Amino acid sequence: FFVKFFKVILCIYFEGNTVDNISAGLKDKQPTIGGKRKRDSQGDITSQVGLEGLTLVALNSLCELALSLSHFNYRNNIFGLLVQWMNSSDLEGKVEKACCSTISELFKNDIIGDVSLEIVQQIMKMIKSRGYNVKPVVIKTFLDLQLHNVEEPVDQLGGVSTQNKKDEKLKKKIEIKKMTRKQRRKFTIRNRLQRELRETEAEERKENKTKLQTDTIKLVFYVYFRILKYSQDSPLMSAVLEGLAKFAHLISIDYFTDLMTVLQSLMETNTLSSRETMQCILTCFEILSGQGESLDIDPRVFYCQLYTNLLHVDFYTSSYDVSLVLSCLEKMIKKKRQVSNQRVQSFVKRLTTISLHLPPAVALAVMATTRLFIQGYPHQCEYLLEYDDTPCGIFQPHVPDPELSGAQSTLLWELSTLRTHFHPHISSYAEHLVRGAPSQGLGALHSTFSRRSPLELVSDNIWPTVDPLSGINPKWNGKVKSNQSEY
Repeated sequence: FFVKFFKVILCIYFEGNTVDNISAGLKDKQPTIGGKRKRDSQGDITSQVGLEGLTLVALNSLCELALSLSHFNYRNNIFGLLVQWMNSSDLEGKVEKACCSTISELFKNDIIGDVSLEIVQQIMKMIKSRGYNVKPVVIKTFLDLQLHNVEEPVDQLGGVSTQNKKDEKLKKKIEIKKMTRKQRRKFTIRNRLQRELRETEAEERKENKTKLQTDTIKLVFYVYFRILKYSQDSPLMSAVLEGLAKFAHLISIDYFTDLMTVLQSLMETNTLSSRETMQCILTCFEILSGQGESLDIDPRVFYCQLYTNLLHVDFYTSSYDVSLVLSCLEKMIKKKRQVSNQRVQSFVKRLTTISLHLPPAVALAVMATTRLFIQGYPHQCEYLLEYDDTPCGIFQPHVPDPELSGAQSTLLWELSTLRTHFHPHISSYAEHLVRGAPSQGLGALHSTFSRRSPLELVSDNIWPTVDPLSGINPKWNGKVKSNQSEY
């Protein structure tokens, strides 16, 4: 007994000393990462090169400790140090990059939500203490938060994993056969109690996870709305609008009207960049695609701005901006009740127009969006493809309102030009659109193209090696030359 008691005392003493030493080490690392120069035993100031190396070593050790042991006793101290230096400019931005990347990884790996809540609380305190004068990268870390309210897998709730289910069942059957009747009765009662206990724990974990995520998103929206209301000229606006576009489906319906008013006033100031404007439009469409459908909100201003911004998409537009445009158009296609015939025709005409001057990958994604319009609104688009009819009226492409541009008075002559495009996939895809974008039969697309969304087409590298339209163009044998595949 005394030997066991002595071993327990030694373990407790060892663990206590270890925790105390780690706590002291964390206190020593704070001034080290802060860049304060120290004097050695002879009173000389440490060299700058050595101090920078010591700073990076101390910072990397903190980051590794936070990622590997997020349940550590002093994790609040570690998170506090990392959050404190997220806005730092020391060592040419290496400190800021290391801290922000570590925080993002913690957000991605957090399953329950308690770690995310603690970090978001500390980030909000840091932002408040600095008067919201922080770098956009600090706000962008919120984009990695896992706020989906998804139930945890069975394996994490104490159940049996899928791989070992058969083995466990087989062992139980063998054990039950060896039991007596009395033992089987006790075994059945015990299994029933364990099953009820697991169900209770699973329900408690689900409720706890929902509560943690709700508290986290409240703090995030508090930061977003505070910047939207009082700091509309802040460099943080782009990060805020990007976050609102991602988490718009989690906003309470009570704030939809006010948020739409703020977004509309932002766009009317003409101070937003093209990217920020597209983020505003995407946020609006996200709101109106969920619970906001029941609200009496007229999105005409946002449609007009989207129609105008399509002309800004050119050869030098970044892939992120292209994905924003495609996401907005995808949201628009799904809202059939709110899109009029004139609006559909104007957007189809504008998409075929900008396809003429885009690189092949982006042009293919824009043409795929046009295909979705033609298939989703066949009656509205058939007038733009009937070359035998004489159009009546005047098409005014420079009118900012798609309802008044008169697109029903024109034809998609751009498709005839795209049929002679230097890249065979673009020419074949244009032939598919001229035939009315059939889903099967003559002129139908290859499955590699028809099953991919426009966003997947613009990001995938597989499409340059696949014939999108087999048999439609007899002059092309399905092979892309080396000089044509580079763009």
